[in-house]
Amino acid sequence: MDNLLKKISFTFIALTIILVLIIIYFSFSKTTITIFSNNKKFEINFAILAKETNEFQNVNIIPANFSETIEEEQDIFLAQGTNEEIKTQAIGKVTIFNLTSVNRHLIATTRLLSPDNILYRLKNNTFIPANEKTEAEVYADQPGKENEISKGVYFIIPGIQRQMQDKIYAQSYEAMTGGVKKNKAVTKENIEDAVNKLKEKILEKIQKQIDESLKYEKNNSIPSLIISEIVEIKKDAEIGEQKDEFSLGIKLKITSINFDKEKLLKIAKVKLLEKISPNQEFINPLQNFTYSIEQYNSKTKEAIIKVHLEGMSTLNAKSKILNKNKLIGLKKRELEEYFKQFDEIQKIEIKFSPSWITKTPTIKDHIEIKIK
Repeated sequence: MDNLLKKISFTFIALTIILVLIIIYFSFSKTTITIFSNNKKFEINFAILAKETNEFQNVNIIPANFSETIEEEQDIFLAQGTNEEIKTQAIGKVTIFNLTSVNRHLIATTRLLSPDNILYRLKNNTFIPANEKTEAEVYADQPGKENEISKGVYFIIPGIQRQMQDKIYAQSYEAMTGGVKKNKAVTKENIEDAVNKLKEKILEKIQKQIDESLKYEKNNSIPSLIISEIVEIKKDAEIGEQKDEFSLGIKLKITSINFDKEKLLKIAKVKLLEKISPNQEFINPLQNFTYSIEQYNSKTKEAIIKVHLEGMSTLNAKSKILNKNKLIGLKKRELEEYFKQFDEIQKIEIKFSPSWITKTPTIKDHIEIKIK
């Protein structure tokens, strides 16, 4: 009888221990699967029609408003030099000395003569007080490089009495230059460059106005895109005409296109999502959302908008391939084989707990999935 009771007691204890171990196994067994997503960059480029319409459901059309203004700008531009050289009169400055006790007045065009018999003339009427000196502008009497003079040259004034020429004279302290210069003419490139500079100036002014408006409020009247068209060019010189400078002005027609930028982004997102598998999702925010004018028809008030959007994909945490029901009771090798078949996954790391566990738990809540 005692042996029977002992056997029953031992059996009960053994069953209790087994039950406790089973409870421990189910309660504390855990598998952590860390999945490294095979992230990829996707981009979408497409064209969409912008037009004045009440069609709000068509994903191939973006409703828009068009408005036109005329902007004008004018400026002076330098003509380009040519390879042709032309003779001009050298110019410079001299200091005129009056070493007498009488004030002297020299009229414009008064002659100044160098030791090499190069003749210069005063540009303006000049007054030189007694026993003083005065600086004056001069120019060569004849054009040409041969009439240029280096600094430090002594000039006599032939128009005054010979005995006074050592008391009233001039001297250069800087070189006389400009006896020859490149001929200048208005070129086709000159005209094109001037037009582009004025166009840039107008567009910069408009962009500045837009930026200022955006600082203070989200203004729905801010144009989404701007188109410019030159409607008139006015200039006072023709191509090939010899001039040092010319005046040019333009009239620029500015067309502002206003549409719902958020709606356009939503359309682009949908098109971008079509490029990835259901097992992927995009990491927010999406990148490089840009749009520009590809074509514009001013008569029909329609524009083709070129749109670009980029996004980085990652594994979707709600993907069917992560269904834990498919992962119950699998060994490490079986888990690796299962996830290896999916391109969306780069690699995995598996950790069983406690360490002696070799299979995933039969309770799916004890399986933890981390995505990196």
